Amino acid sequence: MEGADVGDDWIQQLHEWWDRHAYYPQEALLNREDGTLQIHLVIRRDGHVTEVDKLSSSGSRSIDIAGESVFRNAALQPFPNSTPQPQADIYLTLQYILIRHGAN
Repeated sequence: MEGADVGDDWIQQLHEWWDRHAYYPQEALLNREDGTLQIHLVIRRDGHVTEVDKLSSSGSRSIDIAGESVFRNAALQPFPNSTPQPQADIYLTLQYILIRHGAN
């Protein structure tokens, strides 16, 4: 994270937001794809995500699109009043894990 010290509570709220909004893309399920996507977000102090950049692909086009699209133009929690900076750069690693049962 760069640009703003948003605090641990705000970061926890970001995790909870991801848990509520994330989805596993149907195409990745059908193709039995999983992977780890790394993205960079620019977030204004009002919580609006103004930029989403893929830093490292998951190896699955549908997973990359899903991970990026969840955050594109998202409205997150505003920064705490104690955070005077106008924006924060947040770097996230999103893990999409497909649980496989039995022999294939």
